[in-house]
Amino acid sequence: MRIQMCRSHSDNNAVSETLGYILIFMIVVSCIAIILVIGNGVLDNAKSQNNFKGIEQGFMVVSSDLKQVALEGTPLKTTRIHMEGGSITANSSTNEIKVTYNGNTYNNKIGNITFRSSTSSGIIAIENGGLWEKYDITGSDIMVLKPRIFNISDTNTLVLNIIRLNTTGSSIGGSATVSITLQDQGTNVYPYSAPSPSDAEITLNTAYPQAWARFMEDNGAYISGLDDHSFTAKFTKISKLIIIEHNVGVTLN
Repeated sequence: MRIQMCRSHSDNNAVSETLGYILIFMIVVSCIAIILVIGNGVLDNAKSQNNFKGIEQGFMVVSSDLKQVALEGTPLKTTRIHMEGGSITANSSTNEIKVTYNGNTYNNKIGNITFRSSTSSGIIAIENGGLWEKYDITGSDIMVLKPRIFNISDTNTLVLNIIRLNTTGSSIGGSATVSITLQDQGTNVYPYSAPSPSDAEITLNTAYPQAWARFMEDNGAYISGLDDHSFTAKFTKISKLIIIEHNVGVTLN
């Protein structure tokens, strides 16, 4: 009887040790799995941020190229940008701008070059020579580089450099190196004056209305009709309005 009790006690100890080893093994495996999941998430987030920053730097170069082609007479510029995911799109049928002054109206579409991240809500765009960003679809947008719009108070002159991007519409996505070529397609100048200082109103449809409105306010405009897609900026006491329309062809390869 004592021998049987000893054997039973020994068997129970062996089972307990086995169960203990299994439990410890399961805990270790679970911890490793959690670490891998968290680690992969952190790594993916870091890759996404690095990709976004790389595109941002590339778009700053393209913005500089655009200034040279549109404003400084350079006939052609090409910049290569490498991206790890997301898409770059050139579109000429977006961003309508309307300017009214002393009974005159200018109405056109300026287009944009846009990068959209595939792993976050980050967006970068070149629009009318400015560089604009939005990190969250529901969040605020910011201006990285200013557009070429000047309110010269000494002479009550408003100068609008309007850079129209002309493209058939193209988009490149995934992991790729994208060549963005800009080509000068001519400039038109539209000077307007009034017998007495008058209001000049600019209405713009854009994905970055908050940042645009802040820029216009900093240049002396009064803002109205601000929503998620557009706004109106009114400049008062303008004696002369000069609209300089720069046409630039855009090709993505």
